[in-house]
Amino acid sequence: MSVVPLPERFEGWWGALAKGQRHNARRQLRLLEALGPVSALATPEAPGSAPLDVYLELERRSWKANDAGSPSLHRHPSRVAYYRRLLEAGGPARLRLEFLLVHDQPVAAKIVGSYGGQLYHLHTAFDEGCAAASPGSTMVLLAMHWAVQRGFRRVNLMPDFAYAKRRWGAEVTETRRLQVFRSASVHGLKALAGTLKRRLLGPGPAGRGEPGHNPARVAAQRHHAPPPPPGPGRPLDPRLAAAAARPGGERLDPAALRRALACLGGAS
Repeated sequence: MSVVPLPERFEGWWGALAKGQRHNARRQLRLLEALGPVSALATPEAPGSAPLDVYLELERRSWKANDAGSPSLHRHPSRVAYYRRLLEAGGPARLRLEFLLVHDQPVAAKIVGSYGGQLYHLHTAFDEGCAAASPGSTMVLLAMHWAVQRGFRRVNLMPDFAYAKRRWGAEVTETRRLQVFRSASVHGLKALAGTLKRRLLGPGPAGRGEPGHNPARVAAQRHHAPPPPPGPGRPLDPRLAAAAARPGGERLDPAALRRALACLGGAS
């Protein structure tokens, strides 16, 4: 599990990041701004399911659409239905969606949920057409800004890919997974075969430590051409405009976004 402890000010979290990470984040924001005006919006908690449809459309433009094994929502109707219920009815876990926009079109988004005084980053997606500018990086910055603004002092980035989450200041609790099988079952025989294979051939990449990248994402990007990045001329999706206009929603135009991330320094 990877949890980011947050100070009372966003600048304090930003300043504690490694120098190289701050340099990369500034560079990636500049690359994103070179594609067009960068703005952002957030829905209120329990905004209804319309913003989720926008998220799912973005997910279909991400690398996850080309990886059958990815943890994407749009491939699993039961999971989509579960999140719709949470977003429509609310409950102990309060969910909202946060979007990063270029030319008023979503290029990155997060589904975040608050529970027990802690914020959880549940799902994220970004437009593969903007991958060279790493919009997911700027989305993390914005999400941390909003988390501090909302008074959270802990952000749970969830498990997996700890190498990336450490770069954002996460404290990682190492976990292990225990699987129990009947020895004579199909699953038990497959597990035994896997154990024998590892003894003969050595551990695979996962057993040799963190790879430093997401292999599934790299494979999906290698075999599929990205879509074009969003261009000017399209208005903001009315589903997002309506959600951001509700009490508890927020919308940042390019100037307001730059003020929110002022500690990063200038755009040039």
